[in-house]
Amino acid sequence: MLGILVGVTTIILIVSLIAGLDGMVAKEFSRVGTRVLYISRSQWGKEYFWRAPQIGQKELDAVKRVYLTEYVVPYRQSRGGLMRNGVELQNMQIVGTTEDFHLVREIPIVMGRFFSRFEAEKATRITVIGWDIYDRLFPGGEDPLNQYVEIDGIPFRVIGVIEKQGNMMTNMSGMAADYNAYIPLPCANKMFGRWRGITIMASAPSEDLVYDLEQELRMALRAVRGLKPGEPDNFGINRQDFFLNEFRNATKYMWAALIGIAALSLLVGGIGVMNIMLISVTERTREIGVRKALGAKRRNIMLQFLLEALIVCWSGGLIGAIIGFFMSAIIAAVSPLVFVFSWPAVALGTAFTSGIGIFFGLYPAIKAARKSPVEALRYE
Repeated sequence: MLGILVGVTTIILIVSLIAGLDGMVAKEFSRVGTRVLYISRSQWGKEYFWRAPQIGQKELDAVKRVYLTEYVVPYRQSRGGLMRNGVELQNMQIVGTTEDFHLVREIPIVMGRFFSRFEAEKATRITVIGWDIYDRLFPGGEDPLNQYVEIDGIPFRVIGVIEKQGNMMTNMSGMAADYNAYIPLPCANKMFGRWRGITIMASAPSEDLVYDLEQELRMALRAVRGLKPGEPDNFGINRQDFFLNEFRNATKYMWAALIGIAALSLLVGGIGVMNIMLISVTERTREIGVRKALGAKRRNIMLQFLLEALIVCWSGGLIGAIIGFFMSAIIAAVSPLVFVFSWPAVALGTAFTSGIGIFFGLYPAIKAARKSPVEALRYE
């Protein structure tokens, strides 16, 4: 029973944690915006097309003319350093954008505000910083508003701080804003140049209209670039859920490997069940002889021992499932993972324990059923 318990606990824990990881990533992506399309030089996940022209002002104007767009936000990002009072942060992400960026990406401001259209158009040297940048440059909860930080040696006045929203995974992928500093797009153009082009975010009014918006954008961009029918696109219209799908594809192999490890644990437990049942058959030989002498048939004896094996496995499986979900809830409570009560995990654990009980209990049951009643009664 202990062997089965450990195996089922492992299965429940693995399935729940992977489902929780999937839920955490899906939650982070939902904050990034599921109604947003990203227009860039290339299609994500495909070979980079170096000869494709950069996304520029004419593409931005064409996107703004598409009637299905709710927000159209250009942005340019680069890596840079921030410094204040001798504290220097390297390799931060500097995002030059317009006043609507935080509405499309759903990044709430906890201190101050985002910059206005007037400030963006006039290239005012102001910045909105991510939570981790604030925490490291303004230790001890110091008020950052109207204080100055240097971005690549240029002073910028802090007007806002973004709520902490990411974790290690999302910060590494760039989805979260904790290590980002946002400045007006004209400032970024002067600092980093226009040669890299921009990326355009175009949001749909609802998720139902995302596909229609994508088709409208494709036609508008092909027209402004003069592409003939049959010519391939020399631009990319991307969705953020591309990364979510990539993550889910990657976790398929993780599932297979970890479930295989748990199955080995159950296999060891099943061998233990078979050994115990064989010992039980040997020790209860006289009982089998008495039952057969009183009229019990082979199937009665076989079902008795098979049911005993199943009860052992089901009991271990039930206790293992409870422990597995309890441990999953504790891990979710102390980590960014989302707790998921996974019915597939319950079904998988039940199927495994039932299969183990039948497979490893069948041989001892058949061996008990085939015993001769005369020889069984003689057994001491």
